[in-house]
Amino acid sequence: MTPEARFGSIAPNRTFVSILFGALAGLSYALLIPIVLNAVTPDSAGLAEVPRGPFLVGGIEIDQPSLAIVFAMTCVFVLLMRTVSHLLLSDAASDISSSLRKQLYERVLDAPVIAMETIGARRLDAAIATDIPRMVLGARMLPELLASSVTLIGMLGFLLIRNSGVFWFVIASLTLGALAYQIPMAISQRFFIKSRSAQDDLHHSFAAVVNGFKELKLDTDSRTRFVSQTVLLNDREMTKSEKLGNAITAVATNFGDLINFFVIGFVIFIFVNYNSISREDLTGVVMVLLYITSPVAVILRALPQVAISRVAARRFAELLARLPAEPVSAIQRAVAPWTAIRLADICFRYDAEGGHNTIGPIELVIPKGQVTFIVGGNGSGKSTLGKILALHYPPASGRVYFGAVEIGPECLVSYRNIIAAIHSDYHVFPQPLGKLGAARLETISRLIDQLGLAERVKIVAEQFSTIALSDGQRRRLALVQALADDREVYLFDEWAADQDPEFKSYFYDQIIPHLRSLGKTVIAITHDDRYFHVADAVVFMEDGLIREIVHRPQSDMSAKQPLQRYERAGAAAIGAISLMTD
Repeated sequence: MTPEARFGSIAPNRTFVSILFGALAGLSYALLIPIVLNAVTPDSAGLAEVPRGPFLVGGIEIDQPSLAIVFAMTCVFVLLMRTVSHLLLSDAASDISSSLRKQLYERVLDAPVIAMETIGARRLDAAIATDIPRMVLGARMLPELLASSVTLIGMLGFLLIRNSGVFWFVIASLTLGALAYQIPMAISQRFFIKSRSAQDDLHHSFAAVVNGFKELKLDTDSRTRFVSQTVLLNDREMTKSEKLGNAITAVATNFGDLINFFVIGFVIFIFVNYNSISREDLTGVVMVLLYITSPVAVILRALPQVAISRVAARRFAELLARLPAEPVSAIQRAVAPWTAIRLADICFRYDAEGGHNTIGPIELVIPKGQVTFIVGGNGSGKSTLGKILALHYPPASGRVYFGAVEIGPECLVSYRNIIAAIHSDYHVFPQPLGKLGAARLETISRLIDQLGLAERVKIVAEQFSTIALSDGQRRRLALVQALADDREVYLFDEWAADQDPEFKSYFYDQIIPHLRSLGKTVIAITHDDRYFHVADAVVFMEDGLIREIVHRPQSDMSAKQPLQRYERAGAAAIGAISLMTD
């Protein structure tokens, strides 16, 4: 959908009135020339006007007062119509920008997780910061473009009445000039598209500089090579394409500005030698041609911005197409009692640039209230399996069950709401999520204290006082949120990777056993073999397949087994963790 069409669909009333007023302004603007010509060359065919006394306004003598009044009223009308048209569309433009951003927000929230991971945050940032403003800027030119077009049509109509031979010559000249103008504009648009693509690459490479500047500071040669061969290369490519596009646009625009003068020169110096035209008609023709110079220039100058706007609109539409709504029901349903999570013959394939990730077929049963560790080397598929268990990734084949209920589109949202997950790419929000009653805020404050964050983080006006924390502290704050949510299933992906030994021990020896005691199902993706004794089952993955599942013996809790040590924290320590919800 073009930017203009989006304006019409999102703000139809204001857009229609703005277009109408712009058209009226253009039509009125076109009437000024006949008024001026009539005043300069009055009709001498009628009866002679009876001499009157001078017409004075504020002591100033006005010649031809009737025409002067019409001229002044027309100018005021043009001013009012143009002003109202621009104000209406400017007001609509702000709403359209907000509407487009809202549409993107909703698409992001409704999109499948895998689509978001494929697109990445930088492309979405570019849509907000670049594409939407360019779309709106192009559409905001609509009233001026329309007013200029109506003025041009009106003046050409007047020219047709004045001298049909000159009219057809002007039409042919303007048509050829417009075609000659469009050729370089089409070429410049291709450079603008190339520049926009290079801009995305530049954002990506500059983000690498910002995120990896510590590493680059430690290696001067690598820093110089990366900046020169990646960042500056993208910058040069973007700048080069933009300069070429602007240069071609400038040449075409200046050519467009002179089209009318070429026509005027041809009419004055050549056309009159081969066609019969009176001096009075020639004066009127020249005035009309001079008068339409500005509308023609406006139209031609608006075209490049409209072209850029259309490029942005196309990229925005392509982005939305890559963010399809997840085919799930938004209706909340009661979750049926369940005794286990079961994966039946699950297969999944994740295609990305440069390769793919495949897991399965997988058969796995995780009883409710059990602690399950998933372990394996890098690329073994454990994080992908975790996202399937968290109901983020839909399997390519196979089925996921909670008890006897197969998880499908009609109940997916409901079952997601019983899961709390801290993935490796977790995010900490500046405020606790969910309903915030007094009891819940008290629970969050207590958990902040128990996880050693009280000196850095407070709850102020239902917000965290800061999230500018170390990686380990941020993970603990994410854990505070997850524990306060009081869900039935907890999934942790390498949560303890950045923790000090004391908090790592606290997590494995106190928090996880306490969650088990509350009947929670805990799934932890981990490399910490020192704490395998905490798990009821350890699932070993390799090459996307489950190679082995080792269960903790239930008959002898004190026996020493190869996978575990049964030293447990004292009951008092475990009891120190308290979960409360409203």
